[in-house]
Amino acid sequence: MGGYHIPRHMVLFNDHNLRWPFERTGLRVVDHAHLASSAFWVQPPQHWLAESTLAALAPLCGLLNVPLVAAFVAFDLIRARAGVTSNPRLVAQRLL
Repeated sequence: MGGYHIPRHMVLFNDHNLRWPFERTGLRVVDHAHLASSAFWVQPPQHWLAESTLAALAPLCGLLNVPLVAAFVAFDLIRARAGVTSNPRLVAQRLL
């Protein structure tokens, strides 16, 4: 899960609203992390450009654009220290 694919993603999860459904159904959160994911940053503009009159620019926003991908990985790693990225991960287990 994750990514800011507006308007396709109608809910952007944070720690609270991601944990709530698991805990409400009797699962225990055993681990959570905020992962870097440049794809969540570069692909939405790429798709938007591909469907616009600027389609020729779409390849510039792809995953093959190493400087752009590196910049967004760095951005997400900095944000991870604050406890938020575009790609949260939660691991839960059933209580016995």
